[in-house]
Amino acid sequence: MSFSVRHAVADDLPAIADIAIAAYSGYVAAMGREPAPMRADFAAHLADDWLFVAEADSGVAGYMVLCEVNGAWWLDNIATAPEYRGAGLGRLLVGWAEDWLSQRADRVELYTNVAMASNLGWYERLGYRQTGRRVVDGFDRVYFEKYLTRQKT
Repeated sequence: MSFSVRHAVADDLPAIADIAIAAYSGYVAAMGREPAPMRADFAAHLADDWLFVAEADSGVAGYMVLCEVNGAWWLDNIATAPEYRGAGLGRLLVGWAEDWLSQRADRVELYTNVAMASNLGWYERLGYRQTGRRVVDGFDRVYFEKYLTRQKT
C-alpha cells in the first residue's frame, strides 16, 4: 500500500474530523469522556499549526498535527482511519514528522493518555523516552520526548 504526506487543506477537514472520531472513540469508556482529539478544532489547527494528511488512493487515510509551543515542538495529535490500522501508516506519519521537524528543532515532545496503553509501548518502540506524568484538564497524561538528528537546510 502506498501513502503520500502533504499539508492539509480546508477540503480535508471533514475527513480529518471523521478519522479522529473513529480512531479515538474506542477510548471513551476507559477515560470516562471523549479524548481531546475528538473535540479538536481542526480548522484552528489548519490556520495556526502544521496539519498534515496522509493520502491513499481512496483519499485521506490519516493525519497529524504539529505545534510549536514556547519554542518546543509537539506532536499534538496523530490518527489513522480504522481501515489502515496495521498498514504502517502511523509509523510513516511519525517518521515523516521527525524528518520535517529535524530541519527546525533538536527534539519533539508528545503526550498520550494513560488509558491509551498500547500507545505507551508504541512510542517507546519508536525511540521516545517517557519524561513524566501529569493530570491536565482531567486527562491523565504520559509525556514523551525524542531527540532528533538535526538536518541542515
